[in-house]
Amino acid sequence: YTMSLKEDPSNYLVYCNRSISYFLMGEYDNSYYDAKSTVEINSQWWKGYFRVSKALFALKRFMES
Repeated sequence: YTMSLKEDPSNYLVYCNRSISYFLMGEYDNSYYDAKSTVEINSQWWKGYFRVSKALFALKRFMES
């Protein structure tokens, strides 16, 4: 994913997919940051918001999720 983002840093799908990969590895901070990037690049992509919420919940930031 990281190499792909070096080629095209505006690819929200790569951020979204890397976000879930980080999530599954328990790296919730990184998952959150990539999900946030997804939403910043494409605010219409619903999965970005879903990933943000999942990461925030895992980080126990319940009110924000």
